[in-house]
Amino acid sequence: MQNFSQVFLHLIFIGSFAFFVLLAGILLKPFRLHKQRPYSTAAMKISYLVYLGVFLAYIYLLLFYYDAQPGAEKGIINFKLRLEYVAFLVAFVVPNVAMLIRRKIKRWRVNYNIIASSFNIFILLYLILRIWITDWEF
Repeated sequence: MQNFSQVFLHLIFIGSFAFFVLLAGILLKPFRLHKQRPYSTAAMKISYLVYLGVFLAYIYLLLFYYDAQPGAEKGIINFKLRLEYVAFLVAFVVPNVAMLIRRKIKRWRVNYNIIASSFNIFILLYLILRIWITDWEF
């Protein structure tokens, strides 16, 4: 049984993560279609919002339900953990940067939206796989 402070901390994180997804949805306006490129823009925005929700759920699970490996506290990090760390950093940085610079690209915006959408979906599948194969300590 968890005490009040643990439950309160869980609620704070869930509330703040839900606020981030809601704020991103309000700022992106995913269902406001662009006149020249409606499908690619909608695909990019929706894939980003789904990615963001799954990414924040993964962060929540890592914070509260992941049991670190026995050697991790002593500084023993093997090659597999390094690759997972790099993949996690890429999964965090690239979709966010892609959303930030999307308005700067004018000429090949449709191709950019399709590439960014497919990268968001690829990272989304990676995160779902990581959630599926990790042994969570509930």
